[in-house]
Amino acid sequence: MKLGLFENGMYVFKKKISDSIKQNGVYVQVEEGYTYTVGMMHHGLPEIVCNLGREECFELVLVLIKAVELRISEIQIGKNIPNILYPEPFMMEISESEKRLIFHGCRSYYSDWNFQAARLVV
Repeated sequence: MKLGLFENGMYVFKKKISDSIKQNGVYVQVEEGYTYTVGMMHHGLPEIVCNLGREECFELVLVLIKAVELRISEIQIGKNIPNILYPEPFMMEISESEKRLIFHGCRSYYSDWNFQAARLVV
């Protein structure tokens, strides 16, 4: 960054998310101790937080999206996800307050908190 040049950090973050969603269909954000998605709502799915690394989370999310598109599996909060992995992953409900602590990238991208979110347990 050049001195004297103002750079809006929130704009840069939102653009990074938008560019990834356009290219990959989803964005994966790594934080200390967890990873979460942005853009799953575009696929009719809840945003996901998990304890996987970025690459593992990204690959699993792409599998989930494809499984839903091909109608191989259904994803519902509070249930196991059948037909894609063994043992079956589980989509655990999270509270609104936990959602607001974790999914700040989703808040930036969607401009509100009006999205579903769940913890993916694998």
